Amino acid sequence: MAHLGGVYYQTVSAIAKSQELMVSFPLSHRPFSRLELNESERRRFHLQATELLGDALREYEEFALIRHRQVDRRRWKPVKNHENIAVYRESRSYAVSRSLSVEDEKTFARAAAMAPISSSTRRRVSRSSSSSGGSGSGSISTIHELPAHQATELELLTGWGPTATEVREHKKRNKSRSASVSGNLEQLPTLLGVGNIVGSLDDVMYGVAAPDCASMALKNAYAHEDVLDGDILCAIEGPSQRSPFRFLGIKWLVKSTTTGAVKNKLTSPRDLVYLEATGVITRGDGVRIGYQIMHSVKLLGCPELYDSHGVVRARYESVHLFVELDSRTVDVFLKSNVAPNGKVSESAALQSCANSLLYCGKTVQCSQDKKLTWQLQCNQSIDRQGTNVKPTRCSICNKSFGRFLRHSIECKLCSTAMCSKCCVERTLKSVDASAEKEEEDIRDTFDSFGDLIDIHDDLDDVVETLDTKDMEAVKRASQPAQVMSDDGDSRLETFLAVVEKFEIELDDPVETAEEFQDLEELDLSEKGLTELPGDLVLALPPNLKTLALEKNGLVHLPENFGSDAASSAAWGQLTELYLRDNELEKLPAAIGELSTLESLYLEDNKLTSDGIPNEIAQLSSTLAGLCLHRNLLTTFPVSLCQLIQLEELYLDDNALEFLPEEFGMLTNLKELDILGNKLTTLPDSFKNLHNLEILHAERNQLVKLPKHLGELQSLRKVYLQNNCLTKLHSSLGRCMKLEVINIEDNSLAKVAKRIGDLPKLKHLLLANNNITELPFNPIEKNPNLRRLTLKGNQLAPEILELEKQVAMAKVTEEEENED
Repeated sequence: MAHLGGVYYQTVSAIAKSQELMVSFPLSHRPFSRLELNESERRRFHLQATELLGDALREYEEFALIRHRQVDRRRWKPVKNHENIAVYRESRSYAVSRSLSVEDEKTFARAAAMAPISSSTRRRVSRSSSSSGGSGSGSISTIHELPAHQATELELLTGWGPTATEVREHKKRNKSRSASVSGNLEQLPTLLGVGNIVGSLDDVMYGVAAPDCASMALKNAYAHEDVLDGDILCAIEGPSQRSPFRFLGIKWLVKSTTTGAVKNKLTSPRDLVYLEATGVITRGDGVRIGYQIMHSVKLLGCPELYDSHGVVRARYESVHLFVELDSRTVDVFLKSNVAPNGKVSESAALQSCANSLLYCGKTVQCSQDKKLTWQLQCNQSIDRQGTNVKPTRCSICNKSFGRFLRHSIECKLCSTAMCSKCCVERTLKSVDASAEKEEEDIRDTFDSFGDLIDIHDDLDDVVETLDTKDMEAVKRASQPAQVMSDDGDSRLETFLAVVEKFEIELDDPVETAEEFQDLEELDLSEKGLTELPGDLVLALPPNLKTLALEKNGLVHLPENFGSDAASSAAWGQLTELYLRDNELEKLPAAIGELSTLESLYLEDNKLTSDGIPNEIAQLSSTLAGLCLHRNLLTTFPVSLCQLIQLEELYLDDNALEFLPEEFGMLTNLKELDILGNKLTTLPDSFKNLHNLEILHAERNQLVKLPKHLGELQSLRKVYLQNNCLTKLHSSLGRCMKLEVINIEDNSLAKVAKRIGDLPKLKHLLLANNNITELPFNPIEKNPNLRRLTLKGNQLAPEILELEKQVAMAKVTEEEENED
């Protein structure tokens, strides 16, 4: 088997220094001998891959069927996104709770049994719902053994888990334990990637599969710029006619931990010895799922190369699932754990790992280019009889060729003549057996090439059946409640009787009338309440202020709750109502009777625009937070515009096409999330939102912004990426408090000079636009600038260099802070 470095098509090198050692990659010879595995070892690796795949499929089932493909941003923090795929890292507080020792676990369990819910922490409206794994462990087996305790970040924030003091003490202990490794970074946060790819599953897997060194090199050429060297050490199972994407084997890979000009100066490369498995399985319902599994292994024949080559051995676990939703859409679910080891910047390592996960977005292009290369090779074997007749017209647009303006170009695939305006340039990378690197510029039109390879169902792979579980609990019949006496003991007895009747298991049992009378917060989430029984409504504690009914599968709320004397006594003091992740299609008109309500959480339901009653406007004097993201809203209910005390409004991932002019009535808004809708513009009344500090409007179809956006003097952060904007009003330069402007992936042709006058600007993200010039030097004009992105524009090289200078300055500052 040829060494991968010998067939690399592209010149890539890195310098690894260890004291006086200096080695260049790719290596001229193979560092490890070919592995010979016995039958027992082959079965063991096959079983290991099967178990990892089974775990990943169960996680995807929870993410897709239970969590409805929604990411819990309280647990997962965004790291990077590209096109339709986003990568998140696990939050530190969640990671801390999962890494508790057994002794800490006992302490935290005692604290959790005594701690009430913190009402102050409930006020913040959650940005997003649960994700891959939700509140459970939901992760692939981590590199280090973890205890069973799985407290979520929500538990840490609400008091249902460890206290803040205990968390700080645990962090101190961890810091003291890690002091002995002299700053070595042992474990990165778990990474999660979700999204979709436009293309067929066969195209995706044709780009993913790499059963030999040549295809491995070609794949890295298109997708992994940080790969320096690699080899296939042992192929346990390979592709077949029926299973063209199947592979199981041991691979070796060398990667740079960072990108940019500093990668050779600050860190040593990392290498991996890992088990890789790829293939396609067919689910019980006929859905096809592609997979790629990578799992670090220790083998006697593959010692670490630090002493000989200056390479640090890292450990890596990842699972990529590609689920065929239809013939043109593939759902993507990724999970990884990385231990880079040695001294390396965590932020740089995270970016490198995130890039590795995002490579799957390039698999379709890699697949298409493979097909084009194959077709070109086939064409070379066909004896074409040339003709001396010189073409005079373009075969595409039929316009005549000119001497200067319209030249004749021959298509490399079909040899037809076309003009420069009708051709498309594609750079195809190829690998030959003679270890020569070559690159060809291929010009062709978007003709229909057809399928260039035969695709077969991967029937030989393991089949995992994922039956959809019935998520709706059995409905329980409720009896009309009897009138409760004012006596505290009687009221408690009634409450306990209702709890027992409907088999509700309380997290914190109430034992005395005094405790019941003083109870202000009650969590009835995940109790299987598909409807809210009348007995329970009337039996709630009299001074209740916070009620959580999340994840129950509720299909409707009582029509009269809070509207009559009895229910008003039960709901009259309520300030926070949590109804997240249910099946609600509409709200009752009686919602307006909750006169003290301050925060209403309705995300992840099935609410339509008609399902929001006009009576909700009666909450205009109290309601400060409203969360409606991931519902079915197509128009913004005008009644919501009367909630003039709103400070936080979340409308993420609905189907809103416009906002009414009345939207400007919400003058107290501080944070507005309207991302993931179908908005093409914002109303002119937007200028009235003088208190707005944070605007999330990414992933819409915005083509223009209000002219008077500069009147929003409180604005600090603006997120407008992934829209259709062609210009950015210079008035935005008058928002002197702006710290973040993200307008990546639009169609901007220029940037207003006034943007350079923003004194507090820290992040200016302009990548992937059509910008041809930058009218100011952001480094000189914005001294607080910490992040600048310019790639993907038509800027001069010296301007693009500014991005690296900002990144270098940040790295230098971080090193100084660490010292």
